[in-house]
Amino acid sequence: MIIQMKLLKKKISITLILLIIISSFSFINHSYFNSDDILGIYQSPNKKSKIKFIEKNGLYFGVLIWNINPKIKDKFNTDKNLIGQAIFKNLTYNKYEHSWTGKFYDPESGITYDCDLWLENAKRNLMARGYIETPFIGRTEMLKRIAKD
Repeated sequence: MIIQMKLLKKKISITLILLIIISSFSFINHSYFNSDDILGIYQSPNKKSKIKFIEKNGLYFGVLIWNINPKIKDKFNTDKNLIGQAIFKNLTYNKYEHSWTGKFYDPESGITYDCDLWLENAKRNLMARGYIETPFIGRTEMLKRIAKD
């Protein structure tokens, strides 16, 4: 009986210690991310463009600030130079998933996609998934951070 009580106390102690450790990791994980983590300048996957993410009135935007072709035009609106235009628009931050959701305009196809963005690799890579209607059918690209705001 005494041996059983000692074993029970040990199990309870170990369980409490594990719970404390797990809850502290979860706290650290949540405090590690915030909505402004996206701010900065990123290079496009093909290395032909640079996009600066900014915040305006609680929403986030990705503005094209450089292209290998400085006179790049929108294929479907040839009067409009794309430099200075937001191609990621109305991004909102989800604090539970540590991600941003909004719209992405692809100037090559003229299509606006829904998109989800999230950071990986110690916040150095911005993953962007573009899709129509459902994220299950889409494509993910990686933008590399080159400057932090």
